[in-house]
Amino acid sequence: MNAQEPLRKERADVARNRAKILHAAEAHFRASGVTASLEAVAKDAGVGHATLFRHFPTRDALLASLLRIHRERLLERRQELDRLTDTGEALRQWLLGVEEYCGLYEGLWEPLAAAARSAEADHPLARSCEELISTTGRYLKSAQLEGRARQGLEGLDLFIAASAVSWLAGSGTTDEASVARLRTLFEAGYLTQ
Repeated sequence: MNAQEPLRKERADVARNRAKILHAAEAHFRASGVTASLEAVAKDAGVGHATLFRHFPTRDALLASLLRIHRERLLERRQELDRLTDTGEALRQWLLGVEEYCGLYEGLWEPLAAAARSAEADHPLARSCEELISTTGRYLKSAQLEGRARQGLEGLDLFIAASAVSWLAGSGTTDEASVARLRTLFEAGYLTQ
């Protein structure tokens, strides 16, 4: 397609199939985690494997599309957090949002952590991670400048730690009280008194 050609509007049946796939994937990933059967997703969406893979060539591409909506909701919280006068509390609240985001589906932390470490700019989940890490870094830097967060930390450090807490919370190996204590320990590691 050359730059002069107008973008074509997506056909209605194509858009419907895409929406049905996303709806089915959301249900399956919430129920079974990110390793849910793509065959079951296609079946519940009423499409064939080929149709699913035409829309989403990889599991990560499907995840990235699902996460786009959740990421936008998380990023919308920035307006609320930016109004907080305590930069340490803004950072803490942001990281709780990141933790919640990373815990949307069982096992999500793993592909997100892999994307965060990936050198591939075209990794389907890279944009999600880049935005979240960048925003984490922005809140961290503000808190560091006001002496509310420890020096020597980077946004990636806190992003990975928040995703680890979400993994533990969703792993079924710890109870809520243990997760709360771990979260407190994590916060003590990056916030100053």
